[in-house]
Amino acid sequence: MVVHEDAAGEVYGFARYSIVAEWGHGHPDHLLLLEDLVGATANAQEALWRMLLGIDLVGTIEFAWFDAADPMPAQLVDQRVVRVVDQRDGLWVCPLDVGAALAGRGYAGTGRVVLDVDGTRLAVAAGPDGAEVAVVDGGPDLVLTAADLGALLLGGVRATALVRARRAGEAAPGGAAAGDRLFATDPPPHLATGF
Repeated sequence: MVVHEDAAGEVYGFARYSIVAEWGHGHPDHLLLLEDLVGATANAQEALWRMLLGIDLVGTIEFAWFDAADPMPAQLVDQRVVRVVDQRDGLWVCPLDVGAALAGRGYAGTGRVVLDVDGTRLAVAAGPDGAEVAVVDGGPDLVLTAADLGALLLGGVRATALVRARRAGEAAPGGAAAGDRLFATDPPPHLATGF
């Protein structure tokens, strides 16, 4: 394990890993199995990657929980050395209390969207600190299931992508784009470890 500290000794990140010694035809080609990499700041994240990439005799780093939004590949001279061979989302949400889930989440912007979730129409007046949610009779902007709403709630799936995949329906012009604007997160969600 390696820990990243600032000059004052405050911990801002850590990485857990092990190394499997492998020798190909007498030459070192060790495998670094990265179990966790957590940086509280961009500087800590970069410093941890820099340390791991600089370990002598390592030819390959395997990391099952790599964050697709991690800027590390863009920081390399040759980005093509990074290969994604498997992608795992690691977390699935199906809200049981849809109104509470919508009200308790922060949003990327301010706006209003009417969702038809499994036959219940909910007006969501959203903002950065949450939303006011009310059952309404009017027409919806988006029609979807609670399971697909779970993907929107996490912020990693766009409403327009759900519509294109026919997992949601755009009932009013611009409804999916409004969903994209409100439910987006930056950075996108990432589960750093399994449970």
